[in-house]
Amino acid sequence: GINAEYMGGCTDQRVYQSLVSLKKHLRELHARYICDLCTEKRSLLFSEQPVYTLETLKSHMEYGEFDDEGNLVFLHPFCKFCFKHFYNEDEFAFHLNRDHFKCHISVSYTHLTLPTIYSVQISVVAVSLKKK
Repeated sequence: GINAEYMGGCTDQRVYQSLVSLKKHLRELHARYICDLCTEKRSLLFSEQPVYTLETLKSHMEYGEFDDEGNLVFLHPFCKFCFKHFYNEDEFAFHLNRDHFKCHISVSYTHLTLPTIYSVQISVVAVSLKKK
């Protein structure tokens, strides 16, 4: 079972039989949310997972997490082809190469925009056609 105690200030000592029931408790009684990607992939105890308001969860997903100096320290990259977030840049790069296109250039995919990705694909195709 999962205990909600200490998550986002919750003092509930009940043990929940599933993550779904605990998320429902946090949402309905406290208007708090957890990041599904972080919960699934981060090596933290469940009670150590950050708890968000709806606004801060949206910010976490769209803009990432920053340190005290304003430096980006973590971001869930977003695939603009299939409208899905990924846990980190490695998973995102694997997804792009497996599901969308193959690129043998070492590139950081996190900040590519859709037009940039299409441009890279078109350039690679044009180069391969010139060789024939």
